[in-house]
Amino acid sequence: RSTSDAFRLLFRQGLTEPTAEQVAALPYPQLQLKAKDVNGVLVLGHVDGRQQTWYAGKDAVFYLEPSGLVTGTNGIGRTVRIAIDGVSPFDDLSQAADGTRVQRRYDWTPGYRMGVPITGTLNRTGPEEVEILGRQRTLTRYEETLAGPGIDETNIYWADESGFIWKSTQFLAPGNTVEIVQL
Repeated sequence: RSTSDAFRLLFRQGLTEPTAEQVAALPYPQLQLKAKDVNGVLVLGHVDGRQQTWYAGKDAVFYLEPSGLVTGTNGIGRTVRIAIDGVSPFDDLSQAADGTRVQRRYDWTPGYRMGVPITGTLNRTGPEEVEILGRQRTLTRYEETLAGPGIDETNIYWADESGFIWKSTQFLAPGNTVEIVQL
């Protein structure tokens, strides 16, 4: 029933922001996701090692690392896979030095573009106040400029002192970014 109640928050017409009471009423971790074709609360459904599977009803599945970094999606007519080559600075974002380079490979369907190399350059831009469910948090903002074949984008992350990403705007594919807030 709790899962069903969480899914009722998904795609509800007129949904602006979930309340702290709605989130607290459910026994599952939740996040809010905003994109051009999805706007709602996702529920953590499964953890397999470092991969978390978050469900947006029957329409979409998002995969995240424990830090909050998106590693893929399925549903809504597309599939995205994102892999970092080498050591990931997102394993401990708070220790990442300015100018840290992140080499990624993206797979996108439709379009069947596989292994698209994209290089990110990560920089800390300073502390910011971020409100989540009516609570102010002082988080560190990081910007990651992305460059690759036909790609000129920026990811933005707001993380706490442990490196956990509470809020982010992340590039998934051309014309497709998502905003995620951990609730």
